[in-house]
Amino acid sequence: MSKPILLTALLLMVSAIPFVPTVAADQAAPNDMQSQNIEAIFDPFTESTAIMWENIQTQNLTIAQMLQTSRYLVYRSDALMNTSQIQNGSIPYIANVSACTGNVVSCPGQQHSIIHPLPPGVNGTFYYGIATQLDDGSLKAFMELGTGQIPEPIYENTHDIIAPFQVNATFFPETSRTKIDWINLNQLQPGTLMETGPNAYISNIYRHLIPATRANWLGMQKTWLQTNLLVFQVHPMMFQQVLMLKHIIL
Repeated sequence: MSKPILLTALLLMVSAIPFVPTVAADQAAPNDMQSQNIEAIFDPFTESTAIMWENIQTQNLTIAQMLQTSRYLVYRSDALMNTSQIQNGSIPYIANVSACTGNVVSCPGQQHSIIHPLPPGVNGTFYYGIATQLDDGSLKAFMELGTGQIPEPIYENTHDIIAPFQVNATFFPETSRTKIDWINLNQLQPGTLMETGPNAYISNIYRHLIPATRANWLGMQKTWLQTNLLVFQVHPMMFQQVLMLKHIIL
């Protein structure tokens, strides 16, 4: 047999072999209930990141029922995450939410979102990913880009701590006045905050009826009282800022 005829025969034999696409070993199956369409958006105003995703779309009743008893664990890392890092616990999760709330028919495609408050002094890029925890406690952590993990890191930047320390208030009923005193950061770490010029820091005093937290501050009812405060020396190594306020205690 000549070489051209032999080559043609070999090509015909190869073309007769059925093509089987390669499947990645860690590719999620529908019953793994991997999160879908994950997104993360940083909000510089609240210094928090919103993470959104949704359940897998399925008409399989068994999978829908499994979603009702499963949970999603949300992860954050400054580097791309993989399955082994999640399963061996080297990256802690930042949130734990139910994979489905409500009737079983609402489980397929159900949307989820969480708000993750960031710590102070953050300045870098971060990935967010989601693993599925089954009712037996096992983890399905494929971390596939675009579904179980955001494909590109997002930039996050938060301010350092500049809040005052040791805030204390004392009410004097005989004069209906309240004395508020605290220690500014510059008194503990000189030079941390600018004290002069157009960008010098100021302290705003507010009065409110419920304890303030980072979560409720923007929406809570409060009354602004003062910014210009009297400063006097109470100790050679420490200054105290005091404001005498006349008000009615409700």
